[in-house]
Amino acid sequence: MKTTNCTRRRQSGGDANNSESVNDHNTDTMNDGNQHWYGEAFAALHNHGEPAEPIHFPASVAETAEHLVETLTLRPHNQYVMACLKASGLLLAFLYFMLPLLIRFNPWVMRELTFLNRVSWPPFIDLNNPCDLGLEGTRSFRLDMTSDISLGVWHVLPSDEATTATGDNADTFTRLLSGSHKVILYLHGNAGSRAGWHRVQLYKVLAALGYHVIAFDYRGYGDSSGTPSEDGVCEDSVSVYKWLRQQGVSDIYIWGHSLGSGIAVKVTKILCEMSIPPKGLILESAFSNVIDAVYSYPFARPFVMMPWFSWAIVESIKQNNISFSSDTSISSIPIPILMLHAKDDRTVPYVLGQKLYAVAQLTERKTRIKFVTFEENHGYGHKHIHKAPELPHVLR
Repeated sequence: MKTTNCTRRRQSGGDANNSESVNDHNTDTMNDGNQHWYGEAFAALHNHGEPAEPIHFPASVAETAEHLVETLTLRPHNQYVMACLKASGLLLAFLYFMLPLLIRFNPWVMRELTFLNRVSWPPFIDLNNPCDLGLEGTRSFRLDMTSDISLGVWHVLPSDEATTATGDNADTFTRLLSGSHKVILYLHGNAGSRAGWHRVQLYKVLAALGYHVIAFDYRGYGDSSGTPSEDGVCEDSVSVYKWLRQQGVSDIYIWGHSLGSGIAVKVTKILCEMSIPPKGLILESAFSNVIDAVYSYPFARPFVMMPWFSWAIVESIKQNNISFSSDTSISSIPIPILMLHAKDDRTVPYVLGQKLYAVAQLTERKTRIKFVTFEENHGYGHKHIHKAPELPHVLR
């Protein structure tokens, strides 16, 4: 490149036409030279060796060659990254096609995915000390259902009575429970325990409104023993309700959230058939039945388009005797029903709550059913209706 530049400088003193001709000639020579140098440089780099003769690179070619050296030097790293991406893609493709088959031939997997009782969040919570979570005036105790099933229970006092009870005095809590305040039996959704953050916040709201709150973990959840099943968690709920009745409590409302709404509807139907119905039923983020919920579940949507989804997933649900068919049970419930649902609920879509409400309205009812919508702009989603400032008014 220096030689070419010097030639240009020597010829620059000539006439303009000669200078222009020389420039054109040099440009053509440069283009031909670039092609020659590019080819020779690439061949030398590609063969990972030295060229037979020293190569004198023009400046532009030298810059390109340097770039090629850097690119090829990084090639092993790039190959490693590409190998990882390919392996990840193959793994995801394998899981995409094999996970439904795994569920189909291992029914226990569907039971685990439905109840998620092994997912403990928040972790390292001492369920025997609800005061650590800010629940003043709360007693933690156990109810033995059978020789194999023991349930962990919390009794949260109304805020105006929280200072009355001292320590964990069972007699005081029992006496206050049978007083004039209403009682809410809370049935939580899947995953976690009765100590879930959004659940604790709801207990506080209800206690401030003057309710006693009885919250417990179904078998297999929290500190309760056993393994969950649809019949099992419903049996636990009926047993806790009967225990409340034995304490002299009759003004009981059942509150079910998410999966707990399916439990609440089925349990309420059973209690009505036993002629010991609760005063009312409150359904938060309810769904019509578990099949509809699965088809709408965010993590299931990528698999819904698969031709064997119904065969693999739906049949596995049936094998586990899981249905939570609230849309068939709710018509048999003659007590007042309040339904709460946020439009931005992505876990149990708003349309499923509307569907259940529509079914409930089709039957002739002597008591009222009310559906309360929480607009999307509030951001309550699936778990945070407890934040709604209008909730106290709705419950009253």
